[in-house]
Amino acid sequence: MKEFVKRHEVDPAITWDLSSLFTTEEEVKTEVDSIVKDVEVFVETYENKLESADDYKNALDAYQSIAGRVYRVGSFGFLHAATDSTDNDRVKLSQFIRMRTGKAAAKMEFLEQSLREESEELLNELKSMGYDAYIKEVLRQKERALSSDVENALKLLSPITDGGEGLYNRAKLADLRFEPFTVNGKEYPMSFGLFEGHYEGEKDTDLRRAAFDHFYEGVGDYRHTIAAILNMNMQKDKIISELRGFDSVIDYLLFNQNVSRELYERQLKGIMNDLAPIMRRYAKIMQKEHGLEEMTFADLLLSLPEESDKRVSVEEAKEIIMEALKPLGEEYGEILRRAFTERWIDFAENEGKSTGAFCASPYGAHPYILISWSGSMSDLFVLAHELGHAGHFAIAQNRQQLLDTRPSLYLIEAPSTTNELFLAKYLLEKAESEQEKRTIYQIMIARTYYHNFVTHGIEGVFQNKCYEAVDRGEALTADQYDQYFRETLEEFWGDAVTIQKGAERTWMRQPHYYSGLYSYTYSAGLTLGTEANRLLQEEGDAAVKRWISFLEAGGTKDVLGLAKLAGVDLSTDAPLKNTMKKIETLVDGVEGK
Repeated sequence: MKEFVKRHEVDPAITWDLSSLFTTEEEVKTEVDSIVKDVEVFVETYENKLESADDYKNALDAYQSIAGRVYRVGSFGFLHAATDSTDNDRVKLSQFIRMRTGKAAAKMEFLEQSLREESEELLNELKSMGYDAYIKEVLRQKERALSSDVENALKLLSPITDGGEGLYNRAKLADLRFEPFTVNGKEYPMSFGLFEGHYEGEKDTDLRRAAFDHFYEGVGDYRHTIAAILNMNMQKDKIISELRGFDSVIDYLLFNQNVSRELYERQLKGIMNDLAPIMRRYAKIMQKEHGLEEMTFADLLLSLPEESDKRVSVEEAKEIIMEALKPLGEEYGEILRRAFTERWIDFAENEGKSTGAFCASPYGAHPYILISWSGSMSDLFVLAHELGHAGHFAIAQNRQQLLDTRPSLYLIEAPSTTNELFLAKYLLEKAESEQEKRTIYQIMIARTYYHNFVTHGIEGVFQNKCYEAVDRGEALTADQYDQYFRETLEEFWGDAVTIQKGAERTWMRQPHYYSGLYSYTYSAGLTLGTEANRLLQEEGDAAVKRWISFLEAGGTKDVLGLAKLAGVDLSTDAPLKNTMKKIETLVDGVEGK
């Protein structure tokens, strides 16, 4: 297994093209300077001069124009650095953009503060001028708003207070290095990307388990640093929650998602109580398939033996995904075509590149997808997943103004996970044998449901324990993070899986912890996605139209309202129960029942 190459050694054909944003560093810096000047004009034009609904509409129109530019230039800095965090020039440019535009944007906060203080009559008039959803959200936030000086200070400090993920990624991707390790007389390189993209699913048990031990021993050298960064971020959340009058930091973070405790706790309880027995059975099946005397945490990402060596090229992935998602219509298909032909996707595997995968969707440009392509079937599902985000926001941004494009974080993963289910259905229809179908069932579990429900679900339960400790006034250390994660793993897997030394450090691998209560929302999105997909398969075009309406709506409705557009009632636990039944059916398929 070769080591990853440097970024400059990568074939440009498999990288993304950021020119729809900016082409040179000079152009970026010129735009930042221009934004700063235009913000000054905005402040001079509107601060303390807003009297009528027309005044506010003009101000909001101007605000959205500037905010879109901030979004695009910030996205460029983030994306440029994400492909190589070892390049200090890339990182410095990203930080420069973040600091200068963050300070400028803070100066426009007076607009929202002024809106909170306006009469109901004026706000209702403004709603009718095209700002209905935005004004409703302003009014919802009003009860927790602070004085204008404090709100402005928080905005000015945001490049620092929101910098936890950046610090984490610098430690993980730029500083953390692994020595090679030896298995049965052969030496192998190690990195975050190699472990997550290759070794975790390695079919050779000796190599897989040795890689696991070596990886977690290596990350352990940074456990106190990363724990300090995570604790800093969680304590920041707690301080802001208290400033805004919340008794619990969890309630504050859920308020930001516009989600009730009932919906949140339903997901966590469903994962630990209902999903755990199903996945323990799955673990036993995979143990038998691979002839393992003991099923360990290091073995959980194994595929069926006959699937281990199958590889998919980028061109094959394009053809498969385009066909699989045809039911979503011509507009959606055109978005997919452009993603491949216009280089929206960065496929390269290189040193310093962000691990995992993501989709960024700057308003006024097209989405960008990061993935490190190894050619596995799992990668195929990951790519379909990220294209789900791209399709969602490309369509929403075509229909909605900037302030109305993003739905609650609770639903953000629904379009992505639904795409995975479309892909699975297509692959099942093309399968030529029962064994091939069985393999697809296993991939659906291992990628779609294991990753989104089990991996992120366990992370959600872990986060809940951590934030409960923060609510009790505790400062968390590496030992406590280890303890909470091990407890959660052991509770979930029971005696079906041995949680060996090192597994408790898995919390060190996840950047989502720096985005509030993000991890659990994968299971929430997949719950909506699974139920919506069931309707799509049963009802055809009518359900497809509803689904496209859901995508088009962006963030113009609350969680329950958006789900209803897709024909799903999230006010009950029926969608979650149906999802559990779906997972159990897949496990039956793997077992050959």
